[in-house]
Amino acid sequence: MSPASTPQPPGLPVSSDRAAAFFQELCWGRTGPVCPRCGHTKAYTLSDDRWRCRSCRHTFRRFTGRWLGRCKIPPEYWLALAADFAAGTHPDHAAHDLGLNGATVLKAYTVIRLALLTRDRGCRSLLDEQGELVTFCPDVHGHETRPSCHVCRSPVLGITVDDENVSVDLFPGIMARDVFGFPLHLKSIWSLVLSDPFQGRTALAFACCCQARQTFAEKFRSKPLAIESRTRFFDHLNRWFDHYRCPRPASHPLYLKEIEARYRHSTDDLNIFVLSALADFIPPSPR
Repeated sequence: MSPASTPQPPGLPVSSDRAAAFFQELCWGRTGPVCPRCGHTKAYTLSDDRWRCRSCRHTFRRFTGRWLGRCKIPPEYWLALAADFAAGTHPDHAAHDLGLNGATVLKAYTVIRLALLTRDRGCRSLLDEQGELVTFCPDVHGHETRPSCHVCRSPVLGITVDDENVSVDLFPGIMARDVFGFPLHLKSIWSLVLSDPFQGRTALAFACCCQARQTFAEKFRSKPLAIESRTRFFDHLNRWFDHYRCPRPASHPLYLKEIEARYRHSTDDLNIFVLSALADFIPPSPR
């Protein structure tokens, strides 16, 4: 659904029926029910808010196969959580305000980040068959169990900052272990490593444990990298990584794509972008 045709979300608070109607319009548009298995738009109604596809006979509910259906969260709460996420509301505060369990809000925020990530087709290979982020980094703390950086498979993303725009994309064909062999200087922010410019990108970015900063100490520099001269974006990046309080290394692709979305959109526009992403079907993994 194009931005021009995206329905405007109702004001909060909102009834469950009105919220469900909004998401139904967002998911189906004017076509009616869409089968999550075959994409056919002809289905007939069953009991208990279910439909059956006339083509493949698959039985589904309103949000089956979509990010909205990932958590058992009522539509009116999804509307509120999307608004809280767009505003940068801390999960604890959102949980308190909405009367939800903190773990539920954390899971909802993760689903939102996954939905944003998969809007970029190039990043879909970062998900497994269940639609979860593939864990490349073992994220261990003991030096005796931490593998060598030479076998690190952490994915590498490229950050391109051009005037007032920014794009974050998965850099195909290389892993973190490869970057250590490139003639590039590096710098770390928490567990995020940034590099000198490379093949049109302002910087490469990947997750890293503390071991690399010891093993490849000569590659880490105190002088500014090129991306740091893009002060507006670099301040934005630092501010949000501080806000996240050092996320797990394996989750860095989610947070980098979120930072890209926040940089590109105002809070209101980001809210609509998030709602549209939640209405997307969970894509099959190309892995």
